[in-house]
Amino acid sequence: MGLNYVLAVGVARTLQNQLQFLAKDIVYITVGELETVSMQAKYEEVECSQVTDVVELVRAHQIALGNSRRPLMRGERKFSYEPTAGVFRSSLAQSSEIAIFNEFQRHVPAYSSIDISNLWQIMALAQHHGLPTRLLDWTSNPLTATYFACEGESGNDSAVWVIWGIDDQPPLPSNPTDIDQIFHLAPLVISPRIQAQSGEFTAHPSGAPISTFLTTNDHILKIRIPMSQRFRMLLQLDLMGINRRALFPDLDGLAQYLRWRTDPQLLEAGFVRN
Repeated sequence: MGLNYVLAVGVARTLQNQLQFLAKDIVYITVGELETVSMQAKYEEVECSQVTDVVELVRAHQIALGNSRRPLMRGERKFSYEPTAGVFRSSLAQSSEIAIFNEFQRHVPAYSSIDISNLWQIMALAQHHGLPTRLLDWTSNPLTATYFACEGESGNDSAVWVIWGIDDQPPLPSNPTDIDQIFHLAPLVISPRIQAQSGEFTAHPSGAPISTFLTTNDHILKIRIPMSQRFRMLLQLDLMGINRRALFPDLDGLAQYLRWRTDPQLLEAGFVRN
């Protein structure tokens, strides 16, 4: 299920003019007309094989769009997958959402002093600890998004989603189940991980693709990272200080990072760090 949108040719030409300085291994996939789905957000696909290209690409788009809108970014290990909030990824999780959330809320005081009357804070806490919720994790940092696109096992090309949108919204309802559109949330920094990852959330009313909630004023950039380049880009990110230890600043993150440093691929690449 891929995204299909009408690509604004004028915007694409402007962007490509500004991006001529990038490396030649960036491949633009913006030719031809694409069918319309939902609200026709402007959509573009680009392929990158260098971390620095991803950063410069986001920067150039930001300039072309007038620097007036701050993008949300998310890495996905599978290119064809469209970001969906966890509770909507299975019928069982969706049908038991309220019961499971209420059970989590009931036990929170034993572990945290957070205000349990604030349902959004409770939901953010639940999301942080791995409970499927109607929240979806994003970041404002392209390096973080690229890391999550490249890490882990996957036999696929991966993607970095960059969205300019979801920034014109009414007041947030007090109950998460009362929303009927996507909301952008800047979470309370309840964990060093959220701070380290420049974490943000979107809150979703359903499992409908995020594209269905965007408008003609919004813009989606989907960056393809070839499967063959994923490990190479992880090495580049590690040199930049973006790794499991930095993004998960606790003993679990440290242990996982040290384990990664024993990966045989590091030896094959001639890249062993002591």
